[in-house]
Amino acid sequence: MKPYLVAIAAMLPLLTYAKDNSLSYPRRAEALRIDGHVKVIYDVNNKGVVENIRFIEASPKHSFEKSIREQMRHWHFKANDAKRDVPLDVTFKAN
Repeated sequence: MKPYLVAIAAMLPLLTYAKDNSLSYPRRAEALRIDGHVKVIYDVNNKGVVENIRFIEASPKHSFEKSIREQMRHWHFKANDAKRDVPLDVTFKAN
């Protein structure tokens, strides 16, 4: 299985609300073949924009957080469907 497919599989329940929201394996972590797992909680405002991204767990620390935060800032959901404390678990496997 490709590394990015693991991340997308973790997000499948959320994709029904989303337009083209995905996460790719952070380049540096993939180049170094680093496996990892992160647990994120985030909010979606009334405009459908992701905000208040909080990392609950990250292993290894500082390997995935910056890239995931930057990618999630580009996500968009349906307007007028605000959500709070949406959980997201992502596992990266370098194969």
